[in-house]
Amino acid sequence: MNFPAGNIINPHALDFAEMVKGLEITVHILTNGTLMDERSQAHKQKCGHVKISLDGSSEEVHSATRARIFAKVVRAIDFS
Repeated sequence: MNFPAGNIINPHALDFAEMVKGLEITVHILTNGTLMDERSQAHKQKCGHVKISLDGSSEEVHSATRARIFAKVVRAIDFS
């Protein structure tokens, strides 16, 4: 089951993800990573997988398709 990261702001989203995971269904959080930090480890532990969208190996390539958030995305990968 995939959760767009925007749904994680719902206060019940992680409880639901944990319940689904308990049914032996793989849960993924899909995110651009801009809001990830140390607290995101709790999301990863409850859900199992965090997928971060990185659209290129350089800021120039990434920014051609996304807003100028390359540094935030790379930082998020370090947290995951």
